Amino acid sequence: MIGVKLISIHGLSLTKEMGVGRWEVRVKSGVKEKQNLVVVKVGGSLVRSPKDYVKVSEILVRDILEKSRAAIVVSAIKGITDLLISICNGDREALDKVIETHRRFSRELGITGPYSDHVGALEEEVVRYSAMCRESMIHRDRVLSIGERFSVIALAKTLSDMGLRVRIAWPWDVGIITDDRFGDASPKVPDIYEDIGASVRKIIDSGYIPVIPGFIGVTKDGYITTMGRGSSDLTAVLIARATMSSKAILLTETPGIMTTDPKIVPGAYTVEVMDFVEGERASRYSVKGLNYKMFEHVWDYDGEIHILDLSMRGTKICRECRREGAKVIAPFAGGISVIGWGSGKVVKTAVGKNPMNGSNIELRDEVETLVLSKADPVELVRIIHKEVFGR
Repeated sequence: MIGVKLISIHGLSLTKEMGVGRWEVRVKSGVKEKQNLVVVKVGGSLVRSPKDYVKVSEILVRDILEKSRAAIVVSAIKGITDLLISICNGDREALDKVIETHRRFSRELGITGPYSDHVGALEEEVVRYSAMCRESMIHRDRVLSIGERFSVIALAKTLSDMGLRVRIAWPWDVGIITDDRFGDASPKVPDIYEDIGASVRKIIDSGYIPVIPGFIGVTKDGYITTMGRGSSDLTAVLIARATMSSKAILLTETPGIMTTDPKIVPGAYTVEVMDFVEGERASRYSVKGLNYKMFEHVWDYDGEIHILDLSMRGTKICRECRREGAKVIAPFAGGISVIGWGSGKVVKTAVGKNPMNGSNIELRDEVETLVLSKADPVELVRIIHKEVFGR
């Protein structure tokens, strides 16, 4: 349920949960006990229609919320962030599409009462700042945040209708404080870990499920920031680290991390397990499902990250998950990267069987081997994937 106490974030009135302010609770410095809770992120690819919020909510209840205490992070509706960017690039039609989409979702989900007041305020906000966001990064971030701010209302309302006790926890409520690099802000860690952990746990300990918008934070001066595309994963892992939860579950449309892009190799398959080092290295090559910024918060996190589809199939990533062998092959301009502990030997064998003019093998370290070549990187992926993974 949404409370009625008001705070002001630079001119915008927002409802705030009574007694959930980020300054009200503190935990002992240095506490690192792993908590018996999970943090779940619902990716935007999973919420394309109003019915998707119902489907996702049912799966959350069946597979997670009936078994564990949890905090939920949610992304914007698929495609909304792109429309919001277009608004700030001067596209009037995009503004109309965002308003119409949010109104349609509100009607079909039956969003009324305080939830509806929130939606109305967001509509007024996107109209008001649609011109200003063309020139100002501060206003641009404010507009771009509206996708997640609507989505968190939609998911909270849906879960509430199913009888769950939920609370919307805005970033400024739970202490997700960032620097002022608008458009690509970074959380002010490690200073904010304690406030986030204490605030989120307080909501959970009071018997509610916190539902938190991903992607956005706030500066210490009260300006809304965005943390880069795909950073709802960052939000979820940040909260998991701050609460020392046992798992961060990142729900998406694909069954985890694939051995390579299935568009390149249709026979690519899910990597069952990888460790943080392998995951971080793969994220540098924009491997789908891995946001590089989330790995900034895992090195002292003892929990697990699970990247799963709605059938709960996917990839587990953790500190103690090291297994020898190649995991992922990623193309880049000038070659490919094969990532996995001890991958050098198998790469040398694969290249030896398929000599290519101008190809060189560079062993970067124990976890990554590069094949540098003038050949088409996509074709190179196909050749090496066949040799390494047998398909």
